[in-house]
Amino acid sequence: MYRAPRASRSRLLPFALCLLASLLVVGDALAQSWAGKGRLRGSVKTEDGKPIEGAEILLYKDSEGNGPEPLYTNRKGRWEYLGLTGGDFTIRVTAEGYIPSEGLVTVNEYGSNRTPPIDMNLRSLKDIQDKEASRVGGLLDQANAKMRAGDWSGARAGYEEVKAAMNDPAQVRQVDLAIAETHLQEGNTQEARTRFQALADGEEDPVRKAALLQRVARSQYDEGNVDASLETLESALVLVPEDVATLRMAIDILVSEGREADAEPYMNRLPAGEKVDANALLNVGIAAYNEGNIETALEKFERVLGDYPDNPNAHYYVGLCYLSQGTNDKARAHLEKLLELAPDHEKATEAKEFLTYL
Repeated sequence: MYRAPRASRSRLLPFALCLLASLLVVGDALAQSWAGKGRLRGSVKTEDGKPIEGAEILLYKDSEGNGPEPLYTNRKGRWEYLGLTGGDFTIRVTAEGYIPSEGLVTVNEYGSNRTPPIDMNLRSLKDIQDKEASRVGGLLDQANAKMRAGDWSGARAGYEEVKAAMNDPAQVRQVDLAIAETHLQEGNTQEARTRFQALADGEEDPVRKAALLQRVARSQYDEGNVDASLETLESALVLVPEDVATLRMAIDILVSEGREADAEPYMNRLPAGEKVDANALLNVGIAAYNEGNIETALEKFERVLGDYPDNPNAHYYVGLCYLSQGTNDKARAHLEKLLELAPDHEKATEAKEFLTYL
């Protein structure tokens, strides 16, 4: 019986092993494509020359990131790579609290023309942030100055520049508020209202939301839409029922529109100890006086004197009320006080005539 020679089969195994070994060598060579006899060394320092310890030095040979394991600088800020092939490497240096640095470096593997030391100075993030904060603060001061001077367009341009440099959402909202205010002051009420309303819609804090709704109401009133303005103020009062600024604004609007009776409920809602605007309360009293309701008028005028004892207008109208009631001594005292406080008052001549009569 014929048998195949055994040697022909046993020779296959060494051949397969050799092939596998060859593949492993090729794979290892590819993985170590950066390896050679060259070296790189250098240092990492701050801008003012102080060594940075623990900075990471990363080298890679190609776009796939092949390169040696990263190194870290010692306490003197120094580092050194050995066993690098010749050619171009990308070097990236990072350290906590500093702006990373990246560049291209060429390794000379042979000869005396070795790559010179690579010394890098990293910029501090804090220093950059401080400088930027100082720059933005200066821009903000300039914009605020223009706002105070009534240069609305100039202030707005400044605020836009400040806004572009800000990342904090809370700070951006404050600048957006200032921009909206420039539109309102400039008379562009529609744009102002749109911006104030958008800010109010995005505000969760009830006090801040109420303040934004006041500005919406102001823009509506400036457009002549009194009812919409009052409706917006009511929305603000739902959020903060005793908000003094909102109540005062409603009072001022109603009194300005000759709706003194509608203003009184808002006056009564003011917290104890809060003063009503003198002119608003005087107008309410004058309306009552003109209607012949002397007692109500006197009550309003005396309330003004309670809050503003040196208000000459209040003394004049209190004197008129007492004169109408025939309480001459009290009338004389208040008319004389008017002349004492404001000798050139527009009602001074009338007050003198009444005193002559008395």
